[in-house]
Amino acid sequence: VKFRKMPVHPNAPTMMWGWIDDYFVFTVGDKAADELVARWKSNAKPAAWLTKLHKDLPVDRVSIVNYWNVAGILKACQPLMTDPKVPQVLEALGVSNLKYIASVGGLDANAATGRMQVVLDGPAKGLFTLVSDKGITAADLKSIPADATSANVFRFSLTDVLNHVFVVAGQLDPAAKAQMEQGLAQIEQNLGVTLRGDLLGGLGDVWSVYAPGDAGTISGVMPNLVITVNVRDQAKVAKAQDALLNVARAAIEQSGPRAGITLSEFT
Repeated sequence: VKFRKMPVHPNAPTMMWGWIDDYFVFTVGDKAADELVARWKSNAKPAAWLTKLHKDLPVDRVSIVNYWNVAGILKACQPLMTDPKVPQVLEALGVSNLKYIASVGGLDANAATGRMQVVLDGPAKGLFTLVSDKGITAADLKSIPADATSANVFRFSLTDVLNHVFVVAGQLDPAAKAQMEQGLAQIEQNLGVTLRGDLLGGLGDVWSVYAPGDAGTISGVMPNLVITVNVRDQAKVAKAQDALLNVARAAIEQSGPRAGITLSEFT
C-alpha cells in the first residue's frame, strides 16, 4: 500500500491518497490512513452500527449507505463551541438529543428504493416535533394525476411551524419573541383576520406538489407546478383569502401599470 501526501497549510489536517487493492482511497486526518490500512488488513467484523443499519433498513441490492454520527460530531466539536448560546440553539432546534441519521439505497426486485432512519436519544424536541407520525394514506394521493412528471405528497402543519418559531424565539431571546408577537398582532389588525386562527388554523396538513404531464414550463426552465393542501375549515380560509386578496388588489391598483401582475378569478 502506497500513499501520497497532499501539501497543505501547517495548521490543516493531513490529507493523503492512494490505492488499496482495487480501491482509490482519500483520507483526512493525521492517523486516518494508517487506521484504514489496519482495518483493511484485519479480519475484524463489520462495525456494529453497520450491521444494525442493514438489519433496520433492508435493501435487496445495496448501492449506497450514509451514516452521520451526529452525537459523536457534536461531542468532537464541543471545544469549538465557545459561544454560550450554541448549546441553547442546539437544544431549541432538537439537535442536542439526535444520535444519528442513516440511509440505505439501492434496488429491490422492481425499482430503485431507499430507506432513511433518524434516531433520537429520548423524545423528539425542536424541529423533530414537527414531523407527523400519521403518515400518508392512499386517499391523500388522489389529487395526483396519472400523467404527472413528478409529485410529492407530505404532511406539514404551518400552524405547528409558526408556533414552534415562537417557542424557539422565547427560549433564545424572550424580548425578540415579544417583538414578533407584537408584529404579528399588528399585521392581523391591519388585515382584519388572524393568521394562526383563520388562515393557518383553517388549513390542514396534507400537501401535494406535482408537475402535470401536459402543463408546459415556466419561462422554458422549470415545469409548471400545482400545489394543494387539504382544508379543515373552509369558512376560516375563505375569510383569510378575501382579506389577503383585498390587500393585493389595493397594492396592484396603487402601483398601476408598474405592478406587472394581475389577479384573475375563475370557477
